[in-house]
Amino acid sequence: MQEISTSAAIEGIKSLPAELGAFSVDSLYVRYNFSRDELIQAFYAIPETDELPDPLKTVVHESTHLFHTITTPFGFLIYALRRLQASLIADTVNRLRLGYQVKVKYPLVNFVLQLPRDIQSDVGWYLQAWYECELFISMSLDSPDTWGPHVTKNPFLKGLSHSVLFSRVQRHLAIHYREQARKVRSDPAAQDASLPFASFVPDELDPERSAKDDRYMIFTQVFNSEANMVAIMESAATVAEFWQNIRLNRDQFFQQIHARWAQQGLALASGFLRGTLNARRAEEYVLSYTALCDLALFGPVLPHHRHFRKGERFLYQVLPFFRMLELMHAAHQIRPMESLQDHERYTTELCNALGWVTPTEITNFTAKDHVPMENDNLELVYLMSSHYRKSQPWIFQDYTFHLVGNNDAQRQFLLDFNFPVIQYRDQTVYTKNKALLVPLTRFHLIRSALRAILLRNRVSLKMPYRPKNPEEVSFLREVLVQDLESAIGLHINDLTLN
Repeated sequence: MQEISTSAAIEGIKSLPAELGAFSVDSLYVRYNFSRDELIQAFYAIPETDELPDPLKTVVHESTHLFHTITTPFGFLIYALRRLQASLIADTVNRLRLGYQVKVKYPLVNFVLQLPRDIQSDVGWYLQAWYECELFISMSLDSPDTWGPHVTKNPFLKGLSHSVLFSRVQRHLAIHYREQARKVRSDPAAQDASLPFASFVPDELDPERSAKDDRYMIFTQVFNSEANMVAIMESAATVAEFWQNIRLNRDQFFQQIHARWAQQGLALASGFLRGTLNARRAEEYVLSYTALCDLALFGPVLPHHRHFRKGERFLYQVLPFFRMLELMHAAHQIRPMESLQDHERYTTELCNALGWVTPTEITNFTAKDHVPMENDNLELVYLMSSHYRKSQPWIFQDYTFHLVGNNDAQRQFLLDFNFPVIQYRDQTVYTKNKALLVPLTRFHLIRSALRAILLRNRVSLKMPYRPKNPEEVSFLREVLVQDLESAIGLHINDLTLN
C-alpha cells in the first residue's frame, strides 16, 4: 500500500446514491403519491380496462426496480459492495482503537490522514478499498459529473481504469467473504483452505486489450450521462408499465413509450428499442425489452462467478450498460420473445450468440453452489430468487401473477420479494415478513451511520421513510446507538435520527 500523503479531493462523495424516482436502491423502501384506498380501487378496475390504472403502473414500475436490485447478480453486487464498505469502516475504527489505542475522531478519513505515517500505512488499505468500491458503485449508478473528479484528483482513486477497478473490487469481496467466515468460526488459526474463496484467482487482464476497452468505456460514459445501470433500470420499468396495454399496434406503442422516455430524459433508450428488436407486436416488444434489461444485469459479476468470465473482452460481459449494447447488437438476429414461457429460449440464444454464460447456468449455480455470507438476510433473498428462477425463469417479469394472483404461491412470493416499507400518501405500511423487515432496517441505518463517521463531522441521519410516530424514531435511534457500540466500540451520544 503506497503511503497516502494528501487529503486533496477526498470530499464530494454523496451521502447515498441513488434513489430511482420513488425507490431507494440502498434502503429498498418505496414512496407512492397515492393513498392505499386508491391502490385498492385500481385493483378492482383491472378486469374492466385494457390499460393498467395509474397507481398500478407505478407499482409495476417500482417493483421492476426492486426485482432488478435484489434478484439479479449486478443488483446484488451493489449491495455486497455497500456491505463491504460498512465492514471496512468498522475494521478501520477497531484497528485504530484496539491496535493503537487511538481515540477515534470523525470525519474518519481526515483523521487517518493526520495520523503518523506508519499508522496510515497500516490502515490505509481499508480506506483504499472503501473508495474503490465507492467509485465502482458511482460509475454504475451515477453520471461522470459525480465520479469523474475522483478519477483525476482523488489520491485513493487517481488513474484507476474500469478493468483494474472491477478486478480490485472482486478481490476485496473475495477477501471479505473469507475473513467473515473466519470470524464466524471464532478460530483465528482457521486454515485458508477450509474457508470460502481460499483459492480465488483475480481476473487475468491483457494490458493491450484492457487499455482499448477502458478508453472506449470512459469515452462513452464521459460523453453520455445515460451510460449506466440506472438508464437500463428506468427504461425497463417504463416499458413494464405497458404490460396490460398490449392491444396497441406497434406504431402506437412506439409513440407512447418514446414520449414517456422523453419525459424521463432517456434518449438512449429510444435508440435501444426502435429498429433493433424483430418484434411485430407491442406484446413482443414489452416481453423482449424487459427480458433484455434483466439479462443486462445478469452477468457473471460476483467473485463466485469468476469461472464463468472467459475471453478477452470480459468487461462487456459484466458492466450492465455495455452488456446491453452487446445484447442489442445480437438481438437483431434473434427471434423475439413471444410469451413468458419463451424467456429461457430467448435469453439462451442471445447469450450463445455472444459466447456468454447463460442466465440458466448462473441461476443453477447460484441455487446449488453460491457460498453466502453468514447470517445475511438479503443475500438469502438473492439465493431464494434463484430457486424461483430455476422453476420459472420468467417469474420476475410476470406482472399478471404479481398483481392479480390470489393463491398461496402468490402470497408467499409477495412475502419473499416485496418492499420492506411502503409509504403511501396517507400511511406507512410495513412488510409482514418481520424476519426481513427488522434486519434490513437496522443494517441500512448501521451502513448509513458508518458512512457518516467516515465522511462527515457528525452522525446525523434521516429516516429512509416517513415513520408512524416519534416513538418509532426514538426506538430505532437507541437500537442504532447500541448496534454501533457493538460493532465499533463507540457510544455515540450525539447521534441524531430525524
